[in-house]
Amino acid sequence: MKSAKNPAPSASDAPEIHADWLELRALESADQNSSIQDLVQVIRRSGTTDALPGVDDVESSLDRGSEKSQGIAEDAFGEIEDRFSSCGGDNGTYPFVVSSQNIQLKITSPTAYLFLLLLSRFGKDAGPNSMDGAKLFEEVSIEAALSYFGGSASEIGTYHFGAPRRSPNPADFVSALNELCRNLGEGVACRTERPNLADQKDAKLDLAVWRPFSDRRYGKLIGFGQCATGNDWPGKLGELQPGPFCEMWMQDVPSVHPVRLFFVPFRVDKRRWMDYSRRSGIVFDRCRIAFHTKIISDAVEKKCRKWIDFVQRKYIKK
Repeated sequence: MKSAKNPAPSASDAPEIHADWLELRALESADQNSSIQDLVQVIRRSGTTDALPGVDDVESSLDRGSEKSQGIAEDAFGEIEDRFSSCGGDNGTYPFVVSSQNIQLKITSPTAYLFLLLLSRFGKDAGPNSMDGAKLFEEVSIEAALSYFGGSASEIGTYHFGAPRRSPNPADFVSALNELCRNLGEGVACRTERPNLADQKDAKLDLAVWRPFSDRRYGKLIGFGQCATGNDWPGKLGELQPGPFCEMWMQDVPSVHPVRLFFVPFRVDKRRWMDYSRRSGIVFDRCRIAFHTKIISDAVEKKCRKWIDFVQRKYIKK
């Protein structure tokens, strides 16, 4: 059965798209299961294998199209297995049980992965009117960054800088940067003589994370992160430049420039991973974020669950 809420993918789509379809198919199915054969059938019905290389005449298109459909589905399932591994395997955060031919939604599903999946498919505005999906994604990303830098037990500091800012953080750029510098213990304060200051929102900086030493001296591991939720995210690679940001806006540049972090709710094509990392720094895709939110704050967990439940009722459930 084909659903307009989870439209049939094209044969030419990437394995990541096909794997997303399988995951969404499991969410919408009565038995919360999807299989390789589900994907084979929907691709065959779409007729899009005819346009693939090697399917070039009427006489052979049926047989070759069938072979192509099976191969495409197997590639997608290979991506599913890689997601399972990337999320930590049996004791990880992948919300589906993976067998040789199908996936089954777990009875108790880890929250972050499903939030990221639905966010990437339906967009930041799909949730309740009272909730901003993009801001919630930034909160989830902060949780992942906190874990990656060592967790709360290591006294990791974080700051949610992205605009629009909400209480208790200051609303304006200058006050927010001043507070970040105070918390960070570096940078002193915002350089208010900078041009176009009134137009600044976040200058591409959405979050900061740092790991202090017990001596509280200068020179520490700092991360500056940017979050992107839209399908245009590849165009944002490299927008955040921590060194120039600090030189432009801080009175005193941190003694060690922050490393770049880039967060997306999508599954990133591993063939492009090196290029994306060179352009944007440390990439956190859906699986990396999910893996590092195995332990998540109760407040963020509750928000994610509310967002997921709303989107499932609106877009997934029959």
